[in-house]
Amino acid sequence: EKMIDINFLLGKSNVINGTITVLSLVLYFGVFQFFFKGQTIGKKILKLKIVNNEDGKKLNLFNFLIRSVILNNIIFRVLIIFSVYFLNKNIFYNFSTVVGMIESVVESIIFIMVVLTSTNRGLHDIVAHTKVIVLNEKTKVGNTKKVINCK
Repeated sequence: EKMIDINFLLGKSNVINGTITVLSLVLYFGVFQFFFKGQTIGKKILKLKIVNNEDGKKLNLFNFLIRSVILNNIIFRVLIIFSVYFLNKNIFYNFSTVVGMIESVVESIIFIMVVLTSTNRGLHDIVAHTKVIVLNEKTKVGNTKKVINCK
């Protein structure tokens, strides 16, 4: 019973932090990358870029948002944020435990796909129709043969 109370209090106290985290992740990995043509600051430094998987061309904002939501487990974070207001503490405890397990499975699937598939594309890239390419320094044209994946 004590553990359930602590979990519920932590859930309530993390609402603001969780909301800021969700907004930051969506803005940086979704909106920022869209406006900076498929690159975050880290991707720019590493000479990486996110492009359309089919033709290597520019993506729309929706592609970046979907990719960000899946890659950063935004859905699970939002579920926990809202569930603390709508569920009693006992149900919240069980719900947050199950959501945490599912989140871990999704993260594992993404990692396994990136490491073990021939294209190195994770679930987030497949759903968003994206891939990460290494930019050629001389021509600034994406090398689509060498595909890697990272946030």
